[in-house]
Amino acid sequence: MNYIDQYLRDNYFIFKGKHIKGKLYMFIFYQYICFKNILWKIFKFKFKTQKFKNITFHFDNFYAFFALFNEIFIYNIYYFESSIDNPVIVDCWGNIGISVIYFKYLYPKSIIHCYEPDRETFKILEKNIKSNNLANVKIYNKAVSWSNWELEFYSFWDMEWWTWNTLEKSQVNFSNINNYKVEVVKLSDIWLKHINLLKIDIEWSEWKVFKDIDKSFINNIDRIILEYHYDEKISDNKLSDIISVLENNNFHILININSFVTFYAYYSDFLRWNNKYVLMLNAFRNK
Repeated sequence: MNYIDQYLRDNYFIFKGKHIKGKLYMFIFYQYICFKNILWKIFKFKFKTQKFKNITFHFDNFYAFFALFNEIFIYNIYYFESSIDNPVIVDCWGNIGISVIYFKYLYPKSIIHCYEPDRETFKILEKNIKSNNLANVKIYNKAVSWSNWELEFYSFWDMEWWTWNTLEKSQVNFSNINNYKVEVVKLSDIWLKHINLLKIDIEWSEWKVFKDIDKSFINNIDRIILEYHYDEKISDNKLSDIISVLENNNFHILININSFVTFYAYYSDFLRWNNKYVLMLNAFRNK
């Protein structure tokens, strides 16, 4: 997608999106960060913080911040409605904490457990939590995974345009990679009395983690927002398996293409994306 198409689509969504608070403010703020993004791309300005209302975002890569802010705060990919003002949220993985800040933006009294395995990313996550004085947020420098043992972790921290990390070795196709062992926790071992929202964005390992969920655990979850990553090279991460578990546990499912990437997708897009795509699964129970 070229930059002009992205720019026009983002502005359209700011005014047409249902869940954006203060559309005019968001429109002006978006123009401002677009300008900073141009400065970063052309002149390599090293921006490390960004104010938004009473929030201060810390980051290492401005383009990564720009993209994350757009998909989370403008496209509201993690929006959910809660009947209580202090929902319990489990965030797997939390990256630099923009999703955590967004959940606190929606529900200031929410109780959040956030897992992020990358060492450098975790430091920025911690800074974002502390600098914004976010209460009732617990963060863990661990990967949510399918094992109780340490696993090899691959971090693409030094990429110019993005920071990326995964437990899937098949996705390791860059030269500037850091790999090391990380602590892990199985999803079903996160014992909480009740979870109002389980958010999962774990880069091609969705089914490996999801198949570990037992019925007693999933019965305590009201809603699941899962970012599903398809790659034809990975045979054990089938969307149908994930859907089967959700349906067998009485969840209704909405499936969308990640709207930050595109409003719609065709076979030509699938080829352009090297036989990969990202879907957003929103699973919920009837009230």
